Amino acid sequence: MDGRTWRNLATQRSGATQRSGTTQRIVKESLSHRIKNRLRRMLPTVALVSHHNGAEPAAPPQTDNTVETPLYNIRKEILRTFQGGCFDAIDMEPCGLIRIEGWCLEDISQVLDYIKLYINETAVPVEYYYRVYRADIAVHAGTNNHFTGFVIEYLVSSPFKDIRVTFMEEEIFTSKIEYQVAAPHYAGLISRTTAATRDDIYGSAPASRFVSDVIMNLASSYLLSPVLDFGCGSGALIRNLRGIGIEAFGIELESAAIIENLYPDIQQYVTIYSNGSWYPFEDGSFESVICTEVIEHISDFEGAVKEIARIARKRAIITVPDISAIPVCYQHNVVPWHILEATHVNFFNQSSLSHLLTPLFREVEFVKIHPNTINGTTYFNNIACICTK
Repeated sequence: MDGRTWRNLATQRSGATQRSGTTQRIVKESLSHRIKNRLRRMLPTVALVSHHNGAEPAAPPQTDNTVETPLYNIRKEILRTFQGGCFDAIDMEPCGLIRIEGWCLEDISQVLDYIKLYINETAVPVEYYYRVYRADIAVHAGTNNHFTGFVIEYLVSSPFKDIRVTFMEEEIFTSKIEYQVAAPHYAGLISRTTAATRDDIYGSAPASRFVSDVIMNLASSYLLSPVLDFGCGSGALIRNLRGIGIEAFGIELESAAIIENLYPDIQQYVTIYSNGSWYPFEDGSFESVICTEVIEHISDFEGAVKEIARIARKRAIITVPDISAIPVCYQHNVVPWHILEATHVNFFNQSSLSHLLTPLFREVEFVKIHPNTINGTTYFNNIACICTK
């Protein structure tokens, strides 16, 4: 089917062909359409617009003028039919990936000739396109081809406010929401042209120079002054604790990367040592010790925890990645990437932490932090152990 035929079919709004009627029937009976109708009943304020090839007049494109600056996935319905297919939705990821999803019984290359995406009125080139599995369309279309779905991907690198999609020069989606784009870890893996090596994937990064609100709230709520940050990295937590009047100090293993990354204004409060098994503090030197995302990097983690218990007079907080996230996410074939970071040599769940810590502390309370949800399944990135002597 050539481009001229496609254009003619798109502009003939009256006297729809039998094939066009079939397309409408498939859309109405397809899984995506049933889900859309269910959502519309649940959320009656959401406007979902469908464009037709038949005699009915075309509705205006979906427009969203909500004022917000999200940093999460945004998915909007399109449901614009064309001869032999449909644009189902547009999906915008905070990493800058924009996907237009749909299905087509014909050659997908015909769609690419006429679909255009504009960001702030500048056309964005197609990054990738590919077929996806759509059993629902195969059933209703009466075809043996279960891969009639398609995804067209675009990649943007900066925030934007004006996004517009046209098909055969007709606007089918527009939005004025301000979308935030954040450079993800491993951003180059989306579009690199050479094969990645193991070192490219299982790498490590400098110590974080930021403290999450969750960790800050844990520290300020449970720690008694003075506090030792055991494995303090850049000193970000020391900086924050001192900023709210908590007397905080740090200890860190000597390395060029640590010294380079350490905040200059807290260097006087940090002890740099070279012996990995001996810590230069007397018993009970600090009321509290906090150790965030450290013992998974230490081969002798048992020795390190014993030292934390020795140095802390009353309380300690220890956080680690939660390895149970892997089996929890198994059904979705997802592995949270940070858990398998190259310098992690130990992996913990709540049970192993309990066996490790209860001989050393009178009471151990567990808090799971930094939750994420994938397809309705919630997992936690980290476990925090609040230990009392």
